[in-house]
Amino acid sequence: MFDQIINIAVREVPARCRGGASRRPQTPEHGVARRASASNAPTWGMQVSTADAMTRSCLAFLIYVMLSAGAVAANTETDWPIYHGDAGLRGIASCKLPDKFSVLWRYKVGSAVSLAPVSDGKNIFFVAENGEASAITLSGEKVWLSTITQEQAATNVYQHKERYQSPPAVVRNMVLIGSDIGRLHALKADSGETKWKYQVGESITATVNWIEPGGSDAVKVVVISQADSVLHCVDLDSGRSIWTTQPLGRSDGSPGIGKGFVSFGNCESALYVYSSSNGHLAGCIKLNESDGQVVGGVSVAGDLLFAGTRGGLAVCADVRKAAIVWTNQLSSSESFATPAVADEKVVTCSNDGSVYCLNRIDGKLMWNVKVSGEPRSPIIAGDKVVIASGGTLYILKLQDGTILWSDKSCDTLSPPAVLDGRIVVGTDDGFVVMYGAVK
Repeated sequence: MFDQIINIAVREVPARCRGGASRRPQTPEHGVARRASASNAPTWGMQVSTADAMTRSCLAFLIYVMLSAGAVAANTETDWPIYHGDAGLRGIASCKLPDKFSVLWRYKVGSAVSLAPVSDGKNIFFVAENGEASAITLSGEKVWLSTITQEQAATNVYQHKERYQSPPAVVRNMVLIGSDIGRLHALKADSGETKWKYQVGESITATVNWIEPGGSDAVKVVVISQADSVLHCVDLDSGRSIWTTQPLGRSDGSPGIGKGFVSFGNCESALYVYSSSNGHLAGCIKLNESDGQVVGGVSVAGDLLFAGTRGGLAVCADVRKAAIVWTNQLSSSESFATPAVADEKVVTCSNDGSVYCLNRIDGKLMWNVKVSGEPRSPIIAGDKVVIASGGTLYILKLQDGTILWSDKSCDTLSPPAVLDGRIVVGTDDGFVVMYGAVK
């Protein structure tokens, strides 16, 4: 029964992602949120009898039970273990930030750093575009550098040089990174030494995530194969496969972890929900729009999922009810950012250069502000928003979007990491930079 799919708004839509067919023009509806109601709620794909309705109600209850086990890991004030902060990808920093910053140090890498750095509170870990992974101290000093040891190829046979290419995650003293040939690498955080490797698929571009153990369970990590959306669950200590899911369409976004479930979006204009205990498909929430491909990460806050789409739509969905809660057509431009989700507000952005703050309950626009370039996934830290857009780092006021401070250091910045009142970013001219309070 758990393998049944719950389809919300089952109208078929073309599966196109970045680089696909051209999009049809759309008219932006800034600030107009659509909350599920009798008039605009997603509908089942067929007439539902009383018996069918009872069956679906029972299924929803069983899904609730199935997804209720397990814990969700959050970051602390002094660490930033994963892209967008915690296992739920909520983009919340557990620290307060000053109004203005200055550069504390710049570490020269020698190659662009476009992926988000992470930290275990002791060191900072990052991946450069030349395929190298590095660890440096919080004061900007080298700890280790890792390149993938190439396997011996036969004579006169071309051998592709494997490279690290996904954002790193640091879990239980292990740094987890995906490669361009679909191999997951587990490195010891203190030395960079390889502990194990696991073959996922053709390529890994999304961040690796992890599932906190329940009872006597071991810590598990999950990673997505980009080409076919197969989700792999692997034992953190041994690198042994625990379960895998069935293939779907391409997925470029990162999975978010909830209590008992894993969720991600893909090019099939849907949000998928899987049980974290056995990988069974618990739900598939179809997005009722022609450009509903989800390319960014899915933020998970309690029972709610938050995402953006290729068509510029912000979406909130309820896992337990298998229903869309609200949508807001922010823009006609792509919204590939992973939203930041606080108790009352959701901050996201689109490629039109705007940052948007929405009411978490109903999705209505609270404010929006224009920034230079294409903004990356935002972070909420107390009463402030941290966002990198183009080559400029911004600090915004969460209440109304006022720009409190900005600094342009290059042409393109990575998404930021926030820890202990400081901000770490990578630059396209080959530096990792730490910002701190003005002294």
